[in-house]
Amino acid sequence: MKALTTFFSHLSAFALVLAMSTAAYAQPANDLCANATTVTCGQTVSGSTLTATLDAAPSCGLNFPRFGVWFRFVGTGQAVTLSTCNAGTNYDSQIGVFSGSCAALTCVAGNDNDGACAAGGRKSTVTFTGTSGTTYFIWVTGAVSARGSYSLSVACAGSVGINCAAAPQVACGQSTTTSLSGSGIWNVTACGFSTPGQEQVYRFTAPTAGTYSLQITGANPSGYIDYFYKSASGDCSASGWTCIDDNFSTGTDNFTLAAGDYYILLDAEGTTARSHTWQINCPTTPPPPSSNDACAGATTITCGQSLSGTTVGATTDGPAASCTGASVAPDRWYVITGDGSFMTASLCTGTSYDSKLDIYTGTCGALASVACNDDFCGLQSQVSWTSVSGVQYLIRVHGFVGATGAFTLTTTCAPTVTNNNGSNNFTTGNVTDLGVDMVGDFYPNPAQNGLSMINVNAKEDMEGSITLFDTFGRIISDRRVNLVGGNNQLEVNVADLAAGTYFAIVRMNNQQFQKKLVVGR
Repeated sequence: MKALTTFFSHLSAFALVLAMSTAAYAQPANDLCANATTVTCGQTVSGSTLTATLDAAPSCGLNFPRFGVWFRFVGTGQAVTLSTCNAGTNYDSQIGVFSGSCAALTCVAGNDNDGACAAGGRKSTVTFTGTSGTTYFIWVTGAVSARGSYSLSVACAGSVGINCAAAPQVACGQSTTTSLSGSGIWNVTACGFSTPGQEQVYRFTAPTAGTYSLQITGANPSGYIDYFYKSASGDCSASGWTCIDDNFSTGTDNFTLAAGDYYILLDAEGTTARSHTWQINCPTTPPPPSSNDACAGATTITCGQSLSGTTVGATTDGPAASCTGASVAPDRWYVITGDGSFMTASLCTGTSYDSKLDIYTGTCGALASVACNDDFCGLQSQVSWTSVSGVQYLIRVHGFVGATGAFTLTTTCAPTVTNNNGSNNFTTGNVTDLGVDMVGDFYPNPAQNGLSMINVNAKEDMEGSITLFDTFGRIISDRRVNLVGGNNQLEVNVADLAAGTYFAIVRMNNQQFQKKLVVGR
């Protein structure tokens, strides 16, 4: 029994020694780069490389490094000092710092022997500046095949930088609100201030080279905020920024960029909490020089067509005044050929600026005004006129008091309608065919005062309308009428109309008839 007890006692001791031996030769948890242990500023970590396996990392200026362990560190924009120069390290250590990925490491810095290390010249110290948001891999290894215990300290110095890697993307015309509070980070002085402010960085892609504008649409409180940019191909340190402007309130600042990626930095001076709403407006590329900027290069437009363009970047080569007044603006030109119909040119849809329209006949050097309009549908324009077959009409798209912008020009033409005798005119007594819709002339015409009449022949009972325009294309009156099958006499009140020429459109049964009315006094 005593022998059996002795046997189990020896067996237990052997198992304990085996377990201790196995633990002693276990590989460190961070033996591989993929399993790197994360470290941060101010931290000290200890361990051993005695059981570390062979690594195949770049030498990074080290002395034949072979066995080591790995740590991971995310840059803060500060200077970082890594050191094994202490009593916790008992072998000829080396430190390598890499960026990239474990599969593609790029050397950043390395050190074999720190000659200033009082704890032994064969220990190591390395310093580098970590870019905010960038991940670095730290390799604690030994010279040639040296292995042992280590103690690695991580010390950071200087202000924390901005994480440009995580900078949110902004686009042309995107409204962005930035709230800044707390103490400053950098001392960016390009705008003329020397007090560190509160910074936020964004990423912006300039689609083309040109002049951009940074527009501030809201500020609370106003004042002391600077805007900078730099190419995103560089680093995100405090140096190298170009000042856009120092803004104290809402407004717009212009700056020139080449095509490419940029960082946009907002720097609110001082520690006052601020909230700014802003956006970057991209340049609008004007049509090429060969386009319809000049009257002589007018773009052809036809009935029922819509064409879009912009007067931004255009010149002003039309008459110095419009028939609506002296104010003109950079212009674009279109030409349409008359077919005897009642034509309308409209900017009411797809136009966002204070536009004007002028219609001319003649040559570009000797234009004769036909009609014009300033404000028809809000600040946008529409004008109508009765065309003559074969005559070319030049349409001038411009703006009020220098206004420019994008527009859509739409032309419509009411079809010419004739009765069965081939005439578009008839008076009371000559209505002989009730199988077609017909409209006669105004009478009396010219009208002096009171009422002018117009005969309308309808095939059946229906609704219609009569719209009266002046030569500027403005609607003078527009009313719906109930028509009975046969002859109808419609009245137009001219008592309050100024002397001049007017045009009417009578609509019925999906047809349009155009008539001219002259009012005299």
